Amino acid sequence: MAMLHLGSGSSDLSNCLRHLLFPEHNQDGCRDISSSAVILNVDFAAAAIEAGRRREQEEFGGARNGIGNMRWAVVDLLDWASFKRSCDEHCGRQFNLIVEKSCTDALACGADVQLGPFSEDEREIHISRDLYSRPFAPEVAVSIYLAARFDFLRDAKQPAAAMWSIEQIQKLLASENIEGGDGGTVLWNEGVIIICRPEIVHFVYTIRRMPRNEA
Repeated sequence: MAMLHLGSGSSDLSNCLRHLLFPEHNQDGCRDISSSAVILNVDFAAAAIEAGRRREQEEFGGARNGIGNMRWAVVDLLDWASFKRSCDEHCGRQFNLIVEKSCTDALACGADVQLGPFSEDEREIHISRDLYSRPFAPEVAVSIYLAARFDFLRDAKQPAAAMWSIEQIQKLLASENIEGGDGGTVLWNEGVIIICRPEIVHFVYTIRRMPRNEA
């Protein structure tokens, strides 16, 4: 079992994934990745990777040199060479599962990225992560944006549409709508004045990697 956690960031999700994948491990138990499952956590920010590694050590102990089931790497996710190098170095096999929590949301909110024209080989690489995903491997992605993030996969003209299929889209209600009441009266909630709070929804997408020979 190999899992890729894209954009691990500063959340506790990495440790939660470790709890789920390695429930039998205690603070003294950490097996070598050559003979067991592995979670590869990657992020643009070195500070986020170091913070994630510290949180893992504080909660689980062991593997302080990073050799174990949990692996950490600083990766430029817009650079194929950086991505490939990290996958080869820290995992060495195709992933059974990819998890991504608002990593592309962060990219979308950042500065514009100028990308030059791709060659055919580069286009094949950049349109998806299919080269490092096992056939039928799912990717679970969480986004705060509309349920249209993967609509391009519905367009048969898009090369990625032959490699990934949309399996499921779920809405998660993060916060219910609160209105100000009659006449715009403000509400007092646990010491906070709330005039109005809109409904906040997160979207969870499950997409699945299709075999090349069936693309």
